[in-house]
Amino acid sequence: MSAVKIRELDENWTVRARSEGPDYPRPQVIYPGKMEATVPGHVYLDLANCGIIPHPFQERYEVGCQWVDEQDWVYECEFPWRPNVGLPNRNLVFQGLDTIADVFLNEVHILRSDNMYARHEINVSDVLKEGQNQLKVVFYSAVKVGIERRKAFFEKERLPWDTELFDERAFVRKPGYSYGWDWGPRLVSCGIWKPVELIEYEGRIAEFQVWQEPLGDGKFRIKTEATVEGGGEVKLTWNGKPVDPI
Repeated sequence: MSAVKIRELDENWTVRARSEGPDYPRPQVIYPGKMEATVPGHVYLDLANCGIIPHPFQERYEVGCQWVDEQDWVYECEFPWRPNVGLPNRNLVFQGLDTIADVFLNEVHILRSDNMYARHEINVSDVLKEGQNQLKVVFYSAVKVGIERRKAFFEKERLPWDTELFDERAFVRKPGYSYGWDWGPRLVSCGIWKPVELIEYEGRIAEFQVWQEPLGDGKFRIKTEATVEGGGEVKLTWNGKPVDPI
């Protein structure tokens, strides 16, 4: 197969609150605005590093920091890019987004994420532009979204609103312990918790499967199947020797 170029987008990230309150002046009300962010990471560490909140793992500071989870947060970065005619296919890969988010590249919506555990890969060949590119990830409060989903489910199923052990964490695909446990604080959080990558290629193996067929007498036939994206030719070897496709 042809060459594949992988570039990690881990620089020049900022984070800000999505809403800074009413659109009129209020005396002595200060909003932090854009702050430096670390990717991979999450919003609590970014706010602590920028001096907005104390580190929530210390003392009982998590109690005074839980307003963070009631906010929507926006992560943004700019990165330069030049097209390589030999690598015409370009995909953005998000290894992990925590959790409910919309992703925009150059103001074009390219992804809706709703699962912290999922990996996302999007072809952005027609969205990238030569020069500076703007990438924006809008995270919605998992607490608020979970409460809305809980309300809708409870009304549909006619469940008592004060049902115990059935809170908003059950309606969002992220770890339950982030909502608090007997051994840890309640820090629901959000952020780009795994790498973001730009993959460029002419052709590549997108999927490769191997299975075996028993033939008896301890013998097996090995079968393979490859799914190819773009151009190029798949070459298979066994113990260093080329194998012809059947």
